[in-house]
Amino acid sequence: MSYVFFDLDKTLIRAQSQRLLIQVLYKRKLISFRTVWRLRFFFLSYKLHLVSQNRMEVLFEKAAELFKGVDVEQMRKVTHAFVFAEFADILNFKAVEELEKHISAGKQVVLTSGKDKVTHLAKYDFTGSFAYSDHHSDLPLLIKATYRYAVSPTRQLRDYAKSHGWFILE
Repeated sequence: MSYVFFDLDKTLIRAQSQRLLIQVLYKRKLISFRTVWRLRFFFLSYKLHLVSQNRMEVLFEKAAELFKGVDVEQMRKVTHAFVFAEFADILNFKAVEELEKHISAGKQVVLTSGKDKVTHLAKYDFTGSFAYSDHHSDLPLLIKATYRYAVSPTRQLRDYAKSHGWFILE
């Protein structure tokens, strides 16, 4: 089976999904203003690699605690509405077009997000696979794939993709 790996943030959508979801949860009064800032600090620390991998487990648990008392079914409805309403305005149509092409061809699509993608995706066979990403930090994932696409790439990824003859989607 041929797999297609798509990064979500800044590849399929032109934004950071965590930031958008936090805004929606706050607007719907599911989280407090204080929780918004705590979550933003958490994601910033994670993104900037300010904490060790061992400490990340503890931080993920603390982030999950911020949602205590939130009704699970209500959260599910809000999240579903979030994906269909919020993503509609921020889709990267060229990347979505590629996604639809692969789905029509019967390929298995895997959405990826977060640090250490390759480690988490070790169970997949990359033979004949496709990978799409926007950021140079995803080079390990892109290198494992047979067909590589830099989507609205960072300068570093663009340079690497050009020098290696990879596809570039703007």
